[in-house]
Formats: sequence, C-alpha cells, structure tokens
Amino acid sequence: MSGAASGAPGKAPAGAAAPSAWLRLPLEFDLARMQAELDAIGADEWIAHFNTGAYDKGWSCVPLRSAGGSARHIMPVDGEPYRDTAVLERCPYLRQVIASLACDKQSVRLMALAPGAVIKEHRDPGTALQEGLTRLHIPVQTSPDVLFTVDGEAVHFSAGRAWYLDASCRHAVHNAGTLPRVHLLIDCISNDWLAQLFDDAGFVPRPPASLASNNALNARERALLRADAVSWRAGMPMRHWFPVTVSGTPLQVAWRHAGTLRFTDPFFDNTLASQVPAQRQRCDTPAAALDDAGPSLAPDAFIFHVSRCGSTLLSQLLAALPHCVVMSEPPVIDAVLRRHHEHGLAPAATAALLRQVVLALGQRRFAQEKHFFVKLDCWHIHSLALVRLAFPDTPCLFLYREPGAVLASHRRQRGPQMVPGLLHPALLPPPPADLAPADLDGYAAHVLAGLFDAALAHAGELSLLNYASLPALAGTLLRRFGIACDDRQTELLRQRAGFHAKQPGAQFAGDAGVLTAPERLRERYRALEMRRHRQQ
Repeated sequence: MSGAASGAPGKAPAGAAAPSAWLRLPLEFDLARMQAELDAIGADEWIAHFNTGAYDKGWSCVPLRSAGGSARHIMPVDGEPYRDTAVLERCPYLRQVIASLACDKQSVRLMALAPGAVIKEHRDPGTALQEGLTRLHIPVQTSPDVLFTVDGEAVHFSAGRAWYLDASCRHAVHNAGTLPRVHLLIDCISNDWLAQLFDDAGFVPRPPASLASNNALNARERALLRADAVSWRAGMPMRHWFPVTVSGTPLQVAWRHAGTLRFTDPFFDNTLASQVPAQRQRCDTPAAALDDAGPSLAPDAFIFHVSRCGSTLLSQLLAALPHCVVMSEPPVIDAVLRRHHEHGLAPAATAALLRQVVLALGQRRFAQEKHFFVKLDCWHIHSLALVRLAFPDTPCLFLYREPGAVLASHRRQRGPQMVPGLLHPALLPPPPADLAPADLDGYAAHVLAGLFDAALAHAGELSLLNYASLPALAGTLLRRFGIACDDRQTELLRQRAGFHAKQPGAQFAGDAGVLTAPERLRERYRALEMRRHRQQ
C-alpha cells in the first residue's frame, strides 16, 4: 500500500483541517460476522452491474435493500418504495449494522470487484453529504492491493470500518489483489445525526472547483441585469417582479420588472428581452423579498430533458394557453444550484431557497392563471435530489429522444453543456482521460450518456416521455393535469405545433438528419424505452 493514504481525511499538512473528499468515520463492526454472512450468499445470487461500460472485468452486486424489495436489480422501480430483500432477511448481523445508522436509507447492496478489475474514473453527481445523499462504504473483504483514486489521491479503505466517499468527485477503483473486493454500500439520506457524526470525525466539506472561468454560462444573467435600477425598500410589493439571479453574502436577489408581459417566448430571457430599453427595470433585494411576490401557484410539474428533444415545443404549447404559467429555463434556478455547488451548502438550505425562488416565479398575476410548469436546463437532472427536497410531491417529467438526433442537433449548434468548461464541474461526469480536447462530438456523446444515466438511476421518480410522441403528447398531459381547452384553444395548439419551437415565426421543416450514436448511448436509450413502456 505504498503511497496510499488510509487514515484521516485529505492531504493537508499536520495540524491543518483538510477538505474531505473521503473520510474514515468513527464506526467499527465485527468483520468475522460480516464475512460469515457474506460466505453464506450463493454464487447465483450475485448479478452483474448494469453499467457494463463503466468497468473492466467483473463488478457484481447483491441487493440487500432495493426498490420494491427485489434481489435481482439495483435500479429504481416506478412508484416502488425501498424495501429489504429476502437476502438481507437471512443476514441478521448485516441488518444490525444497517440499523445502527440513525438515518433513512435508500439502496443498500454488497458490491464485489473481481481480482484485476477496474472501475473507470467517473463521478456520481448528488452523492455527497451536502447534496442530500450520503454514500457509505463498509469493506467486508479487501486487501492493501485494492485502491481508490480520489481526485488523483490513492486511498485504501480498510476492512471492518465505515468510510465516506464524496462520489461527486472524480474517483476510480482498481483491485490489484488476488481475491474479490467486497464492500457493503449504504446510500443514506443526509440528516442531523450524520452531520454530527461527520463533524466528530473532523469533516471539512470539499470545496468545488471555482466558477471564475465559467463566465460564458453567466452571460444570460448579465444581459438580464442591463436595466435601470430601482431602489428597494422594506415591505415593497414584488408583484410583477421576477428573480433573475442570486449572488453574494448575505444573499442578494436581482429582479426584473415584467409589467403585464406573459412569459410565452421559447425561453425566460426572450420575454424580458422583448421589452423596449426604456421599460427595463431591475431591483436588488435581500432574500427575504422573495416572500413578497404575492399569491403564487404551486408547480404542477417540473420538465427535465436531454436537450433538443421537444421540451421547448412542449413548454411553448403549454404557454400558449392563458391558464398556464410556464417558466422555461429561468436563469435564477441555475444560479441557485451553482451557488449550492460553489459553496458546498447544506441541501436543506438550498432547497428552501429553491422553493422561494420557484414560488416567486409562479406568482399568479392574472385571474385565468391556474397551472404552473417549470422547464429546467437539461443538466439539472443531476440536481434532481435538491428539486425533490424542495418539492417532494410535484411530478417530474423527463423528455428524451433517440441519441443520434440529439447529437446531430448539437453538431449544428452546440449548447453550453456540450462545450467543455462551460458548466460547473460538479454537474457533469468528468470526460474520459483519452478524450481529445478537440473532440467535441465525443464530449457531447459523453455528456448525453450522463443525462441518460441520471434519468435511469432515478426513473422511479420520473414520468418518461419520448420526443416521438409529440405533439400528441401535449393532449395527454393536459388531461393528466386537468387542463381543459375549448375549440379555439385546441386549434391554437394545433397551429403552434407546426412552427419551430425556438423560432416561433418559422414553420418547422423537420430534422436535418441524424448521426449514428455510439452503442453505449443506444443501450441507454433502449433501457429508457423499456422503463417508459412499463409506466404506460
């Protein structure tokens, strides 16, 4: 184990507190009892990990707690709560170990990495204490020849102890030993008990990479702030004002006045850009002013998507109806989520702010407004846990498309997520080490795979929608959310569906062709299709 750390967290000099990308927790368990229960599990009860492109040689698991209590998969199942499996029922000591953690748990599994096997470098966004889901490792069978590489640092997790890994950072695993490495992995819901346990262990949250070089992503916000300043006063009503970004300590909110404009353009920015310069007003306020926007609508649904998949058309069809408020990719939501990653904030604090922001966006300004939909940026699927924490009962839709068509669209005009360095590094999986910097098509395929993976990992919390079902899908959703249309409105929707989603004045001429997507993307697409058909 030469050169590998195996004790306290981080790499700081003696006496200094180190940011904790990994941490040994003050918990120890009876290794012999765990090993005995491991030995009693039959070879036919192990299943290969579903993400075959993420590892070389063998990586398998035994689900101990899964969606629906199935011992044959580790994927979410639509509407199924997490339950103990029959295998765990036969393992009384492992049940005791799991129960000793005073927090709610989601997936629990034994993970075996074969001798000589490698788990390739990757990130698992949203799996960090401060993100709301804390992933703990308890090694049952290991050797000093099993090493994690965590942000370039070699780490060995010794057996019988509890270890934390901030899986949202870059990490890989290599089993150079002669026996399978077996860890008990427990996905815990972050709570005060865990926070105190980590504090007792000397935990220092890992600071995310600086956003100083990501100015291109903030260009939208800077453009929205080019307006005449209006002074704020305590108690000032914020009706008709809409938050556009948040920043600073203490937190400040920047607003734009919309007057009687309805947000019917393809994107939030477009509507405010339609104001003549003399009408553009901005106001900077403390965060408390978010509660002064007046009566608001609770969101009917959040629209997640993979980009270039009809999500803008769907939001445009909804926005065409006077009884629907639709916010399409409002920059303030991205600002809240970036701030969360930038400062390593507590999930509960970010969720509370996110809730305030969304409700301010959903202010009810006109009598006929009864429904509210929020279309998010495509990369926000990696922040689903925060959205669910803020709005646990709000349906989440996920719109996707055949990957070759998505890649072809981005080759013609790339979105910011498809250009390396424009998004916060915590929001996207790291590119493969062998990906050439100039290979933008390869990078786009990598990003799209990450979006598909995030949707598959949380499919039980999403209503899956395929681009191929548009625009007829809009009618299905209208009925689902109790939105009635008269004949005139139905004809309006039919006409709007014939125009380009992002260029409302131009007739939609169809796609300009598709690319042949890598097989790994087609596999993920087929998996989503299987999940969607199960939901029908």
